[in-house]
Amino acid sequence: MSDPTRNPSRAPTTNTNTDMTEFARQKQGRANAFFFNGLELADPANKQKNTPKRVVTSDIQASLQKGRLTQLSLSLQQQLSVSIPQQYKVAPLPSLYPTPSPVVFTTGTVNKLGNVIIFLTSGTITVAENTPTVQVELLLVAGGGGGGGDASTQGIGGGGGGGGTVFASNITLNTGQAYTVTVGTGGSREQNGGNSVFLSYTAVGGGGGGGYNFASPQAVDGKNGGSGGGAGLRKQAGAGSQGGNGAFSFEPSGTAQGGGGGGAGGTPGVAHSGGDGQIGKSYTITGILTFYGGGGGGGSDTITRAGGQGGGGNGAQGGGAPTAGTNGFGGGGGGTCRGTFEGASGGSGTVIIRIL
Repeated sequence: MSDPTRNPSRAPTTNTNTDMTEFARQKQGRANAFFFNGLELADPANKQKNTPKRVVTSDIQASLQKGRLTQLSLSLQQQLSVSIPQQYKVAPLPSLYPTPSPVVFTTGTVNKLGNVIIFLTSGTITVAENTPTVQVELLLVAGGGGGGGDASTQGIGGGGGGGGTVFASNITLNTGQAYTVTVGTGGSREQNGGNSVFLSYTAVGGGGGGGYNFASPQAVDGKNGGSGGGAGLRKQAGAGSQGGNGAFSFEPSGTAQGGGGGGAGGTPGVAHSGGDGQIGKSYTITGILTFYGGGGGGGSDTITRAGGQGGGGNGAQGGGAPTAGTNGFGGGGGGTCRGTFEGASGGSGTVIIRIL
């Protein structure tokens, strides 16, 4: 009987990652001989004293446990021209190499909280090759509209509308493909916020607040948007397509009040009343209940009109400065009132992707 350890053409393999395909190649033409890593499997039914060093089932199990063998092929019998004795068949052990977690690369300014990726600026997301496809859920928040009113002692402005929001789930991201993420910026005075976009989903920027100047008189209506901009004095409010409409202005007891901006939490096409910004919409995609897209407060002669929950900026009171919407939340900017400050800018939006 030839000894595989003495025949160079049949030398034992030294590859520590030998799999059962390599094992099959070392059959060596022997009708009843089976080799693993160059060593012949012992056959209890046909013990031969002059065979090379033998390997038994326990040796194969030990090799599996030490990571020297990636798996025991259940199709080995089909690879050989002879059947494998039952005593050499070993049940598969649990995989030593479980399916890897997806690897995700991003560009832009992002915060990563475990499996949650928060885009604060536009960028890209790519699932690395040789990793599984990814199932995600998604929240888009657009930029908030800018508050109304110019820098004039005679100016009155409405609050900017909050950025619209879109939520979607069970979205598949394929490996090796870069996906563009667009985060909407906040609008400047009386201008709409930018849209946030991912795949086919779009959150619409909040409408800019309206303005009125007693000295001109120059008037600007609140603009339509994801949520509508609040009205400047004596003008029209903007309508919301994904959130509420802006509020109309009013003049209680001879004082001037700009209308509050609509919020993402409002009903599209339905106006809210008063000078405060409308509430935004809440989501738990980050694991914490959070509001986004609050409307900005309108300017007022007598009181500070609050921005809506979800990043809305406060309106100015009698010559004071309005507050900008909060970046990353899509809040509308506050409207001005009879001062040297113009309507405040809206806050930028965000795109949040949670890997399921």
